[in-house]
Amino acid sequence: MRTLSTLLLITITLLSSGQDWALINPAYRYNYSDDGTDTISNQIRVMEVDTLGVDSVLYTLNRIAFLCDSCPASLGGLCDGCFMWVDQPQFLRGSALHTPGLWTLMDPDTLLLLVPPVLGQNWAADPTGTVTAAVVALEEDSYLGELDSIATIATSGGDTLVLSRSYGLVRMVRSDGTIYAGIGVEGPELGELFPDPIEFFQYNSGDVLQYHRYGMLMYGSDWREFNYYIKTIYGERVDSDTGYTISFTRGYYQQWFLYPEGVTGVTEFGTQFFPMQPEYPMDVILESYPKELLQILDENGNIQYSFAANRNMNDQGLHQISSIEDSIEDYRSYNTISEYPTNMYNNLYPLIEQGIFNEYIEGIGLYKWGFESYFEPRDILILSGSCVNGDTIGSLIPDAYFFGTLGMNNTVAAIPYHLISTLCDKELLIKSDSDARSEWTIIDLHGRHLKHGTLRHSLSSVDVGSLATGTYVFMASSAQGQWSQRFVVAR
Repeated sequence: MRTLSTLLLITITLLSSGQDWALINPAYRYNYSDDGTDTISNQIRVMEVDTLGVDSVLYTLNRIAFLCDSCPASLGGLCDGCFMWVDQPQFLRGSALHTPGLWTLMDPDTLLLLVPPVLGQNWAADPTGTVTAAVVALEEDSYLGELDSIATIATSGGDTLVLSRSYGLVRMVRSDGTIYAGIGVEGPELGELFPDPIEFFQYNSGDVLQYHRYGMLMYGSDWREFNYYIKTIYGERVDSDTGYTISFTRGYYQQWFLYPEGVTGVTEFGTQFFPMQPEYPMDVILESYPKELLQILDENGNIQYSFAANRNMNDQGLHQISSIEDSIEDYRSYNTISEYPTNMYNNLYPLIEQGIFNEYIEGIGLYKWGFESYFEPRDILILSGSCVNGDTIGSLIPDAYFFGTLGMNNTVAAIPYHLISTLCDKELLIKSDSDARSEWTIIDLHGRHLKHGTLRHSLSSVDVGSLATGTYVFMASSAQGQWSQRFVVAR
């Protein structure tokens, strides 16, 4: 099987006759909207090309993943709607076979399109002959600012396709009323386009980014909270053919490690993107298409987590990319796809009880990163303030807190609690460094709250005799912050 890169020259040669009603050009990416706006909801691109003969070429098209918000929890998920269909063909179907005078669209069904279109021409549009198609209009018209020949094809199945001689599918109206309208073509750079990855990171001298990082991770056998701010001030920028480099000064405020007096350095945008999280492969999501299934691998090449890319426009008209969906309640805790599908459907995967956040905004860059679940570990990095290209978001903490003595005088101490023993029968003993009042909660490993109360003394006991044997999490919170630790009830 030949790859797209090795066959690109061959297929462009086959399609070189002024495009001549080519439905697909592997050098192009076709952008569509399904809601009548200029927001790109779908992108059709060629993922693989096979030459089956001298004049026969098979194009494998990109596939998507999307929520099944009607799937019940009884299928094996954590909640109703907590499922994702993966490896699904888009509206143009999963593959397209080009032979002389014919395009055959396949998966899940088959649609035959004769080219070049002739006004009034009729033909059988599927292999069984039960669906027919006819060219009902053929005219010169403007598409994406270009004058072109436009053909309208209607099928007896209720679908209507509008084709351009030069730029493929202009519009598809499905029998269920869904409309996919072409609004841009990447390659010839017409209409609405996705920004290049570097356009998400456009910083100049004097621009400022301020992030808030907080969460709770394991240190030894304890879960401890962290909470601090990071400010980056950009300096001299040097542009190149591949992007640019820019110097920066970075400071940290309200924390007990790293570099309280600030660090300096130079970072590069263009061939790599790491303004804050160098370990995260940002190009995976920055170069994604809408609803693409993204798989993040660990250092051994194993899948670490998977999610569907969500691309849209924000209220300011800027492109944004994220792993976050809003289609089901509390999706932030259920946007990571399970490693295994349901028993009934090979392509239906449950969502697991963990939220993975990756969100980028055009011109600003990283907006939010991290992970969290209903209990225990979480690590969130979110933009709390910025001044980029003269536009201000949020509020900025004075520089003195990041680069002067104020940062040293405002540190966060570890929460002074610990369990005397993490193995118990009927009573759990908690020791603290003071008699400060704290609220406590016990949850199970599914995040269900089972007991709660108040700690009032340096040595306190909690009755766990009503709990079944198993593993639980003890959580305490006070004005100093939060703390948690696992324990086991054994009898």
